[in-house]
Amino acid sequence: MITRKILKHWALFYKHGERQFISAPSKEELDRAIFGGAYAPSPNSVTYYVEYERDIKDTRYNQVHEV
Repeated sequence: MITRKILKHWALFYKHGERQFISAPSKEELDRAIFGGAYAPSPNSVTYYVEYERDIKDTRYNQVHEV
C-alpha cells in the first residue's frame, strides 16, 4: 500500500441552510473553524474529506476522498 501525503482536510456541512465546503491544513484547525462559532452545526452532520497529493499515475488532478 502506498502512503500518500495529505494536502488539505475538507468538511461539508450546512450552516443557516446554506451548504459550506471549507478546508484547512489539519483536521484540528478545520474543527476549530466549524465548531468555534455560536451557530456550529451538529458534529454528526459534518462530512469529512481529505485531499491527497496528486498521483500522476491515477489522474493529473488532486482527488478528495471521504473519511
